[in-house]
Amino acid sequence: MRSVPEGYLQLRATIAYLGQAGEQGWWNSSFLTPNGLAFMEYNFPRAAGLAALNATSAAAKRFHDERIGSRRCNHLFRLSFADEIALQRTLLASGGTVPGGVATSKEDAIKRLERMAKGKVTAQAGPQHVGDANLAFTPEGLKLLADHYLAGFQQGVACLPYFSNVRS
Repeated sequence: MRSVPEGYLQLRATIAYLGQAGEQGWWNSSFLTPNGLAFMEYNFPRAAGLAALNATSAAAKRFHDERIGSRRCNHLFRLSFADEIALQRTLLASGGTVPGGVATSKEDAIKRLERMAKGKVTAQAGPQHVGDANLAFTPEGLKLLADHYLAGFQQGVACLPYFSNVRS
């Protein structure tokens, strides 16, 4: 069984791949494509994959923040400071690579996402509240995010699940 940080890294890499230009086109970057990785290899020869993931994640974070907001919420690309540190430590421990690797095709990415998801949900276009911040960096939270992203990709809508820091 993988750890929570490993699971979040795998999900982040999978969604970063699927949302990039050339796939769903949610954000305008393509660093995780073969050409993008070749570009990164030239500029970052010892850490091309990590640089590509970080650049694509930054584009995904901006996309999510513009639609969800960046205050009082967490999403796959905007976690708490402590959770982001846990992700970075996991990356360092694995030699700068995502545990399980990064998808190399849309089919591969969807299969990875299906393995992470726990059930079927109906995706809505745009921001979708899935729980409060206490779930954000837990195995249950990971499955909720995977469920909603999978439904979004299957239904062809940009579903952006998030956790709220505000309790009603």
